[in-house]
Amino acid sequence: MNSDLVRLSATEQRRLISSTEVSPSELLEAHIETIEAENPTINAICIPMFEAARASAKIQDNLVRSGLSETMPLLGVVVGVKDTHDIEGVRTTFGSPLMTNHLAVQTSLHVQRMIDAGALVVGKTNTPEWAAGSHTFNPVFGTTFNPFDRTRTVGGSSGGAAAALATNMVALADGSDMGGSLRNPASFCGVFGLRPSIGSVPELEHGLSMVELATAGPMARTAADLSLLFSVIAGFDPRDPLSFDLPSTNASLKTRRKGAMDSSPTSPLRIGVSADLGVAPLDDVVRSGFADRIRLLREAEQLDGTVELIDIALELTEAETVFRTIRAMSFANTFGDLINKHPKEIKAEIIQNTEEGLALSAKQILNALDLRERLIQKLNRTFFEFDYLLTPTVGVLPFPAEIRFPTEVGGKQMSDYIGWMATCTAISATASPAISLPAGFIDGLPFGLQLVGPPKSDLKLIDVAGKLSAVFG
Repeated sequence: MNSDLVRLSATEQRRLISSTEVSPSELLEAHIETIEAENPTINAICIPMFEAARASAKIQDNLVRSGLSETMPLLGVVVGVKDTHDIEGVRTTFGSPLMTNHLAVQTSLHVQRMIDAGALVVGKTNTPEWAAGSHTFNPVFGTTFNPFDRTRTVGGSSGGAAAALATNMVALADGSDMGGSLRNPASFCGVFGLRPSIGSVPELEHGLSMVELATAGPMARTAADLSLLFSVIAGFDPRDPLSFDLPSTNASLKTRRKGAMDSSPTSPLRIGVSADLGVAPLDDVVRSGFADRIRLLREAEQLDGTVELIDIALELTEAETVFRTIRAMSFANTFGDLINKHPKEIKAEIIQNTEEGLALSAKQILNALDLRERLIQKLNRTFFEFDYLLTPTVGVLPFPAEIRFPTEVGGKQMSDYIGWMATCTAISATASPAISLPAGFIDGLPFGLQLVGPPKSDLKLIDVAGKLSAVFG
């Protein structure tokens, strides 16, 4: 019975609670049982919060019996919170030895929204040290392993979240994404991960808010669940200068296209297809796997007449300079003083990125900001011709967990831990939301597609991603 419960979608679990077919406490215990069975070999949940969750569930049991639970969309839904996001009185370690015993004094805004909506936080999910890199290992909690091959990585930095979802330890999870940290692990674990439009999920911990690359976002096993969590954590907060309210439903994106006034309101969505955005290295297995999936989508009866997939020549050549420069600047701002005080207790990649940021000239920074504007305009012009853009999420399949990052992709040598993620980092440099959607398996390992939309198209993006993913079962 418990294994059946945890396999259900979050929306179905919430329905069962509303109908009193299952109580919040019963649902929580089913997830705790799953964590105790799966986590010892996966290492997704790094800080369990079982007793606090049990106390909250008992209160919710009474709310359900009293008929007072219907205003809480996540009541009884078991969630994981990334160990970079704060919960008051609970450790936030960032996977760093420097923060092993750090107790948060205030709950992160989007996490508080989840709790206020009734979510039961069962634990913190594992992340790379300081969430840097897309391979989840750190000196505090160790490595998180892929549920589909426990010798391989889950990606990162929201790797613990993705693995916990894939093994039904949680029904929903949060994460964050600077260069792919919601999308890469979602692809590697066969779940959905949304990098929202910057500002849609407000944050109070921005370092350089007006040039921000990073954002919190939702992860889930189904598109409907992703939409549910996103609807809870998104929305304006006056304390975040970038925040805004998304419309309750996104207007038709066809109004963005040239000649849209003459087109039928029922004309198919036009999705531009690019394997590599003109910049990203891809392993042969990924390139061929992507081509196979485009063929399946074009042949899918359930999409017939509703979607057109059109190959496009798009080259986001500005993206690497933009992403690397702004990321380095952000690292210098975040880690500069910390590295001076504790140079031996921070991993080498962070030190390297921080030193690159400290060495930047004003001219280099201004050039990157100018290039970013050009890049955003280039992609937005694409959305006058197409509703969405579709790419592989990642240029590689999940790689062996004992290596730090792939050193060669598609015959190209990788000089650091960033270059292999170029399909994601190129989009991070823009203002567009992007989602990794499950697209079946290659050689027994999950494979994801990245769907990109115009700024603030997040809700419709989730809906379309669900329809595309359904083609792959």
